[in-house]
Amino acid sequence: MKGTKSFIFQLALLLTIGGILVIISGYSLGTSVLEQSQQEMSELQADVYSLSLAGLNVFREEAPLMVGQIFAFLVPIIGIFAWLRIKKVSIGNKDKDKILVSSKFISTIIAISILTLLGGFIGVSSAYKGSAEIEQKTLLKMLELKDILVCFLKGAIFGLILSFIGIFQIKQILRRQGAVPVILITVVTIIFGYIGVMLSDIATTSLFYYLNI
Repeated sequence: MKGTKSFIFQLALLLTIGGILVIISGYSLGTSVLEQSQQEMSELQADVYSLSLAGLNVFREEAPLMVGQIFAFLVPIIGIFAWLRIKKVSIGNKDKDKILVSSKFISTIIAISILTLLGGFIGVSSAYKGSAEIEQKTLLKMLELKDILVCFLKGAIFGLILSFIGIFQIKQILRRQGAVPVILITVVTIIFGYIGVMLSDIATTSLFYYLNI
């Protein structure tokens, strides 16, 4: 029961706070792409097809990486709140460990997978909103199932990596209570998260390119 409450608590925070950040960042990313595409249209005389490919790049590459970077920071922060919440419960550290680890693992993967797709669609939609040269329908028609699958898989992989890093944070907090400041453990976790996201992004992008996906 306590594990379910911890899972719901973390998932709700990840989806709510993460969702707001993803929407804002996705719109900002799409707007910058729109400005760049309009400049290329006027200066470089790029065609609609090549600029639509740039939109696909937002969906497959830039948006997933953006979401991964957001959650590399957000997951450890929410980990602190989850720890503070269960700290008050009168159960042993082993039980706290089990509850926090299981809830962290599942909630992180679910939230990041969902919000990566959301970030991709928002980034693509806002990238060409208001553009006279490129219609959103043209770009959306170019999206294939494999593009959606790549976006989702990247989100799931980032979620898996960040969940393990978040579990590392929880275990260190429980084992080193008083010996090492929680904020220091969290900062280290955030750094590991960013490194993990960047390396996995390079690896997955190379793998999908090699597999021609």
